[in-house]
Amino acid sequence: MGTGIALDLGSSGFRAEAVDLSQGDTITGAFTTCHPLPGKNVIDHILFSLTYGQDLAHRIIIKTVNRLIEMVADAKEIELLAVCGNPIQLGLLTNGEIRDLAFSPDAMMRKGIAVPSRDERVMDARKLGLAADCDILVPPSPPICGCLASAPSRHLCRNQCRWPEAYEAFPTL
Repeated sequence: MGTGIALDLGSSGFRAEAVDLSQGDTITGAFTTCHPLPGKNVIDHILFSLTYGQDLAHRIIIKTVNRLIEMVADAKEIELLAVCGNPIQLGLLTNGEIRDLAFSPDAMMRKGIAVPSRDERVMDARKLGLAADCDILVPPSPPICGCLASAPSRHLCRNQCRWPEAYEAFPTL
């Protein structure tokens, strides 16, 4: 087994850890000192996305994540990415719907905005624009267990179990 990357997309900054998938040990880590989008909170991030376009916000997020990945591992050696974050950060990473998080139910109906499924999913990292050629494990939003919210590296299981089946394998923190 090779290297996995655990990504924590926080409202005030991002963190990446390279994990040895055969041992489950952290190899190295890197973090940003602030969020790559302007502002200090998720409302500012939604406002930026709505004002300047979600595609731009997505590209900024992807560029930042790729830079973090570059700092902790060789993209060619990455076999798996696991990510955690609030629904807004996950939506910006995956370029998914976030407008439902910005408007009241009445405004959503007037604008024709539907609440998307935020179920867990496995996505192709390359299709999102990430440098690694592997799967990215995206948890459901909101997180259903403490380990999702606090430690994406928990999803890079020593026993090679794959998320979402990995929920039962890890205690909450």
